Amino acid sequence: MDILALLESQGVQSVGLPFGKYYGQPGSLVDVEAGFPVPGVIEPAGKVAPGNLPVCKIVEATHIGSFDTLAGTYADAENFVSDNELTPSEVI
Repeated sequence: MDILALLESQGVQSVGLPFGKYYGQPGSLVDVEAGFPVPGVIEPAGKVAPGNLPVCKIVEATHIGSFDTLAGTYADAENFVSDNELTPSEVI
């Protein structure tokens, strides 16, 4: 069962845009959790389990273009973090 089907089956609606929660910097392998913000707790089923986002400031970037130019978007986000003296966490 996928995330949206599980939410629908439990009568839960997303309250925001989908997100990717990355564990460490993406490289040749990426450890990422995909999710939707919801107003409460859901019951896990199949491969879908509830998670949470840490309370923190976030930097959001939207990449427009092909995958081979994605590194530039990451560099822009990293420069923003550095220029604004922010400290990235293990979860990005």
